[in-house]
Amino acid sequence: MADWPQLTLGARMPIAPEPDEIRERWQDAERDVLHVDLRARHLVLCLACTVCLGIAVTGLALLPIAFILAYMWAWGTWLLHCMDTCDVPLGPGLGIYLSYTFLMTLYRPLVCRVVCRWSPQELAHAPLRVRLFNRFGSVFPILWMLRMRSLLAQSVTCSETS
Repeated sequence: MADWPQLTLGARMPIAPEPDEIRERWQDAERDVLHVDLRARHLVLCLACTVCLGIAVTGLALLPIAFILAYMWAWGTWLLHCMDTCDVPLGPGLGIYLSYTFLMTLYRPLVCRVVCRWSPQELAHAPLRVRLFNRFGSVFPILWMLRMRSLLAQSVTCSETS
């Protein structure tokens, strides 16, 4: 109210502004508050997106390192416990799983050539046995892991080493 013109009568009593002027100033103040509120919400949304993006990028950067460490830990565990006695064949199962992932990651064309007796240079289209090998090659680790998990659940003597 400090910037409203103050009209005084003889007794120095201020005259209130017109209702239209009050309404106009009230609407201006409401717009300013809404504008500030929208900017604050926008800022919070931008900060939340930045934090989520930072977490995602960090996670994606650390994910390969975590997989490599877990893979090395699995090899170490298998090498330490492959000769332990157990009532179910968990040691050989883990050895097969690790060997399979190693061979298929690094030597897939060679394994396909030996197992399927086919080389990509021979034909334009892969024969059915090669396509089945490639499809089964993607599913085998999951099925094998589920099989080993069921064996681990049935195990009585391997609970310490597994």
